[in-house]
Amino acid sequence: MKKSLLFILCAVFAFSLASCSKTSPEAEAKKIATDTLSLFDTATAKLDKAQSAKEAADALTAYAADMKVIQDRTNEFQKKNPGFSASTANTDKELQKKAEASAAAFTSAMTKAMMKYAGSKEMLDAVMKISEMAPKK
Repeated sequence: MKKSLLFILCAVFAFSLASCSKTSPEAEAKKIATDTLSLFDTATAKLDKAQSAKEAADALTAYAADMKVIQDRTNEFQKKNPGFSASTANTDKELQKKAEASAAAFTSAMTKAMMKYAGSKEMLDAVMKISEMAPKK
């Protein structure tokens, strides 16, 4: 579960890069943030609708795979824009509020699913897959 929370932190970082400016780095950062927001919302909906351990596990595994793609994009963005910082740009306050709400809803849905299906083979397999996808340090 700690590894999956790492993905959440990565998403929050991607969001922190968001800005409403139309210049290239800001626009790219905003796109990463909105994609992350969409991912949270999609995963939350799937987890809330899950009627079995398999459905919940599939939702978490899909979330982790998609988050890995976003993390790779974030890493590339950082390499291309090493001096870029959201603190030096105009932060999109509306997007920030939406991201915080989406992240909170996702965390709640994930926690409920993990508790509801704790110990199931499907959920244990999903946690293992998520661990394998997590960035290695």
